[in-house]
Amino acid sequence: MNEATLYRELSSAINPVAFARRLRIEPDPWQQNVLLSTEKRIMILAARQSGKSTICAIYALWHALNSPGALVLVLSPSLRQSSLLFRTITTYYQDLGRPIPSDIENTRSLELANKSVIVSLPGLE
Repeated sequence: MNEATLYRELSSAINPVAFARRLRIEPDPWQQNVLLSTEKRIMILAARQSGKSTICAIYALWHALNSPGALVLVLSPSLRQSSLLFRTITTYYQDLGRPIPSDIENTRSLELANKSVIVSLPGLE
């Protein structure tokens, strides 16, 4: 591994904005604030198609990859919506070349070898 690759890997493990850029996504300033927030809860008031789901998917995957044993719940009002968001997460995971192998991977959950789990659930159904 060369020095530039090592720097990119370490930077994206520490900084979710760098992680987004590794996925070839340049977050808007408000998205950077969301990714860098240390608050337990965040409310996002934004227009349709502004990148809310994208930024949530990036953060969910970043957290699962970099926090061994994490439980990440992907909740949306309907199963269809949470499944679409989960599909975005798994697409990013595949785009990165599956940096941590998965022990279990199906249409609603992803369990990584670091014992982190991402689960997609409907909020109302």
